[in-house]
Amino acid sequence: MAFVAAHVPLALAAQLSAAVATMYVITTIALGLWWALFARRMSLVAAVALYITAAETLWRMNGAQVFWETGKYALVAVLGLSLLRASRRVKSIRLPMLYFLLLVPSVLLTVGSLGFSAAREEISFNLSGPLALAVSLIFFSSLGLSRSDAQMLLWGAIGPTVGVATAALSGILSSGGIEFTQESNFATAGGFGPNQVSDALGLGALLCLFLVLRERRLHLRLAAFALMIWFTTQSLLTFSRGGIYNLVVAFTLVALHYLAVRRGRWVLLTAVVLLGMISASYLVPKLSAGTQGQLPARYEDFEAANRLAIMREEIDIWFEHPLFGVGPGMSKFERADLSEFVVSTHTEFTRMLAEHGVGGLLALILLLVILLATYRRAKTVVDKAWVAGMAAWSLTAMVHSATRIATIPLVLGLAAIRWQEDPPADRSPASSAIHSR
Repeated sequence: MAFVAAHVPLALAAQLSAAVATMYVITTIALGLWWALFARRMSLVAAVALYITAAETLWRMNGAQVFWETGKYALVAVLGLSLLRASRRVKSIRLPMLYFLLLVPSVLLTVGSLGFSAAREEISFNLSGPLALAVSLIFFSSLGLSRSDAQMLLWGAIGPTVGVATAALSGILSSGGIEFTQESNFATAGGFGPNQVSDALGLGALLCLFLVLRERRLHLRLAAFALMIWFTTQSLLTFSRGGIYNLVVAFTLVALHYLAVRRGRWVLLTAVVLLGMISASYLVPKLSAGTQGQLPARYEDFEAANRLAIMREEIDIWFEHPLFGVGPGMSKFERADLSEFVVSTHTEFTRMLAEHGVGGLLALILLLVILLATYRRAKTVVDKAWVAGMAAWSLTAMVHSATRIATIPLVLGLAAIRWQEDPPADRSPASSAIHSR
C-alpha cells in the first residue's frame, strides 16, 4: 500500500512541475527497458508494461515534455525487447502479426496524399494503437503467469491510477466554483481531456474489482473496494460517460461469470450490496446536490448524435473506397467535405473500415477470432471472467476512444494471459517466464 500511496505526492509534484513529470516518464521507461533486457521474471516486464500504460494519462495531464504517443511506443519497446530475448519460446505470433500487416498497405495512400513528412504524424497516431495491440497479444499470449502474479500486476497499475484521481481531485479543490452543464467537464478532469481521464479511472475501478474478488488479504480487499468507489466517483464527475460505460459493460460480464464460482459469488454479492447501500444513501444524493442536479441528467441522456454521425460518414467513406480505404488518418479530411469540420475519429471499428478498407474488415474479424479462441482456451470460470472483463473494457473503449490511450491495446493483450497454477513455495524466482509448453 505504501507504493500506491506514494503516487499521491508524486502526482501533486508532477502537477506543479513539468520537469518532475518529464523525469517521472524517463525514469519509468528506463526501468521498463532495463527489466525487459535483464529481468529473470517476465512477470516484472508485464507489470511495468501495465504501469506505463496506466501512467500515460497522468503524464499527459501534467504536461510531461515527451511526444504524444510515448506511452504506446514505450509499451512496444518494452514488450518487444522481452520477446526478442525469448524469441524461441514465443508461440502465438502469426495471427496478431497478420492483424497488423493487414493495415499496412493503405499507408501508401496517406503518403501519396500528404507526402512523407506530413504523413508520419497521421500514420503514427493511427497505427501506433494497432501495433501496440499486436505486440501485446503476442507477448501476453506467450506468457505463463501464476494466478498470484495477478495481484502484482493489478496493484502496480492502481498506483498511477491513484495519481490520476489525485490530480483530478486537486483540480476540483483548486478551481473554486465549477459550473456544471450537460457536457464533459475539464475542471473536474484536472484540466485535461475528460474522456481520457474517465477511461483511466474506469479501468482503475475495474482492476480494483478484480482485486476485491481475488485478493486473499482482507485489509487489501477492503482497500481495493474503497479505491474502486473513489475511482468511479471521480470518473462520474468528469461528465464523460465513456469511462463509466466501459466499466459497466466489463463489470456486468465479470459478475455473470463469478456468479458461477461458489466462493467468488458471495464476495461479489457482498461487494454489490455494500456498493448499492453506499451509493443510495450517500454518493448519489451528494453528487447530485454538488452538481446542481446535472450529474443524474447527464448519465440518463444516451444521446451520442455527433459520434454516430461520424460513424455513418466513415461507413459511407468505406463504401466509396472499399478495397484499401483512404489511408490512416485521412478519413477526417474526407469527412470535412461532408461536415465542414476536421475531427479525428472516436470509433476504432469504423475508422479501420474507412481508412483500411477490406484489410481493416479482415483485421477486425481476425481480432474477434483471437479473442474467441482465447476465451475458449481459458481453463476455469475465473480465467474466463478475466478474459471477458478485459476484452469487454477494451472493445467498449474502442467505440468512443479508438486507441487514443495505450491502456486500450494493452488491456486487450492482458486478456490473452495463459494463467497457470501457483508454483510451490520453493520454486525459483524465474517461475513467471515466457510460456514454453
